Amino acid sequence: MTTLYVSPGACSLGAIVALKALDIPHELVRVALRQPGSPIYDINPLGRVPTLQLDGGEIITENAAILPFLGDLKPEAQLFAPAGSVLRARIQEWIALPIQTCTLLSAPLPGLNYLPISQKRSNKCARKAWSGCTCCWAMSSVVWEPWKLATGW
Repeated sequence: MTTLYVSPGACSLGAIVALKALDIPHELVRVALRQPGSPIYDINPLGRVPTLQLDGGEIITENAAILPFLGDLKPEAQLFAPAGSVLRARIQEWIALPIQTCTLLSAPLPGLNYLPISQKRSNKCARKAWSGCTCCWAMSSVVWEPWKLATGW
């Protein structure tokens, strides 16, 4: 049976919703993160979730890989756009947006007002429901303003 390894607050929800929406039989295994001896390290040496283990034992990690893969399993459900389409590229842009945003804010760039990782749970982010995101830093206007325009926040 397909197994999805998850941890609360660690961006696993998208994969859970996709499995349920596609009616794919699966088992959810809740794991502790950053804990020595956690079973996630036996499956994913990086210790990250979501991690999807397929029936044949293959492992797929990261939402950017898991979500398109699941959508492609049942194309008739139209959960994901067809491969090679512009719409698919747009969907993948949205999946990558938080990843790119966090990467951008993790390094000093000229003219970019950023906060270091140790200050990742700012009040501004907590008010916007980002407090559980493991890659959330206070958004600079370089990233935050376009994000507000795109999402309506």
